[in-house]
Amino acid sequence: MEAVIRDFQVAGLHGLVDGVVMNGGAWNIMNGIAGIINIITISGWFGIIISHDKQKDMIWPDQIWPWIIAYDVWNFAYVYNCVGDHSFYAGAALLISCTLAAFFVKKGSWLQARAQTLAFWMMFTMSYPAFVTDSQFSVQSTHSSAALMTVWPLPLTWQY
Repeated sequence: MEAVIRDFQVAGLHGLVDGVVMNGGAWNIMNGIAGIINIITISGWFGIIISHDKQKDMIWPDQIWPWIIAYDVWNFAYVYNCVGDHSFYAGAALLISCTLAAFFVKKGSWLQARAQTLAFWMMFTMSYPAFVTDSQFSVQSTHSSAALMTVWPLPLTWQY
């Protein structure tokens, strides 16, 4: 819900805001609506359990793969639309890693993998912010309105 609210806030922002280039527009409003649809379609909350193996993972066996894919596409669009210069690492890399874990490592492990990868990324980027912005490994967004207008409808196409 926090990201949905931020999408609506960024819609009216343009230029450098708190060190981040913002290019708000209709794509933020539409992605916010897609985020609300994602929230409404979450299912199986009461089925979240702790696994009975050595790892004691948080498992959500009722979480269906179409929702995971829809969330991934929506979240990438959110990151691309709101903090474009972070979208390669904070969007694509983090989302792919937890989705692969859910599909190939342990069924239902997406939620825990998402929490762990996101926590690790936030600790890393808060400790070394120049990695994303100024290092040889930074991946800058084009900040193109055409690209932003292309990315935002993707979440709506994945909604079920």
